[in-house]
Amino acid sequence: MSLPITKFVWLPDIKGETWFSSSSDKSYKLSTFYNTYTQILAAMSGDDHPRTRLNNILQGIYGPSAQNHVRWEVYSQGPPNALVWHASVYIDDMSYGTASTRTRGGALDGAAEQACEHLSHERPSGSRR
Repeated sequence: MSLPITKFVWLPDIKGETWFSSSSDKSYKLSTFYNTYTQILAAMSGDDHPRTRLNNILQGIYGPSAQNHVRWEVYSQGPPNALVWHASVYIDDMSYGTASTRTRGGALDGAAEQACEHLSHERPSGSRR
């Protein structure tokens, strides 16, 4: 899948790489642009987000049936002005992470982060069941 380019970012010249010129006759490096563009896309993809990372790990373990092996429990407690969110993630009915914070997303992220840590110690990366 390729993403549409909606905005170009032109970068200044760095010696020792291939050149190309823009329509305004300023010289820029294509390779520098490409490297920066791919870094921006990687940052936008959210690969470092805990829930995304957990999903990617589980896809590697279980393949397309990963969603059938995961269960989340999420609830809040307390008065409306001071809610505390609790989240737990279960993989094959075993608790792999639990977290509590003031935001729902924070609780989900905390539980996912714990699950990622637990899974990284449990099995080598890239292994399948």
